[in-house]
Amino acid sequence: MEITRLSIDYLRAVRYTEKYGAINDYRQIPRPFSSIAYIYSGGASFQQGDKSGIVTTGDIYYIPRGATYISYWNGQPETVFYSCHFNFASPEICSERDCEVERITGLWHLREDFVELANRFKCAEAIDEQLDLLARFYRILTEVVSRLPKRKGAPPDSSLLEAVSYLHTHYKEHISVAELARMCSLSESHFYARFRKAYNLSPIEYKNRLLISQAELMLCDSPSMTIEQISELLGFESDSYFRRLFKKLLGMSPREYRARQSGGLRI
Repeated sequence: MEITRLSIDYLRAVRYTEKYGAINDYRQIPRPFSSIAYIYSGGASFQQGDKSGIVTTGDIYYIPRGATYISYWNGQPETVFYSCHFNFASPEICSERDCEVERITGLWHLREDFVELANRFKCAEAIDEQLDLLARFYRILTEVVSRLPKRKGAPPDSSLLEAVSYLHTHYKEHISVAELARMCSLSESHFYARFRKAYNLSPIEYKNRLLISQAELMLCDSPSMTIEQISELLGFESDSYFRRLFKKLLGMSPREYRARQSGGLRI
């Protein structure tokens, strides 16, 4: 993999607090980004399907993009944690890892990096400050990824990676299956069959999920932006189609999603 594919498509660093007894239910709302969170004080328990775990002061939780789960916060009087939310432009980053919520221990020395990222993220203007924050993020990511379990399933179909990478960077544009097939030097029918086998989605369904994932970020990060503006920026032909697709994939309207996330995107 070329190192230039390690470009970040989305990055935020935030300090959060959750009061004792708070519950964040994301069982029906797949996360639109990956998250790495450091528990500064307090704790919580997480449940993802039939898997559950406890996180406490000094622990790190890795939550992959697309994860669904529920969290119960039990720090008294509150839990304080620092989160890095991120997406890479290239889809194969971390693709060799098992896509589950994971607890990681023994990385206390990264606490300062988390705190600095969250405290300075919005105010860093000079290029040297921004580079320092990026260096801190990559230091966190490197240590966390090295401790994640290996992916249990088969590796992704390498013959499709050029098309998938193109989808991740051009999802706002009109893209035909024929164009994607040509990128992979495959016939349209052969490409379509291999794509569906690899991702359990058609190429267009995959593209639509990328669009709705970006819409989730915009709905929460840009509260002043209207649904119509988001629809237009994402290249939808009409905001009515955008609303229908959003509800089909997430089970709620964009307005309902924004209302549920009004406190900000958390882990």
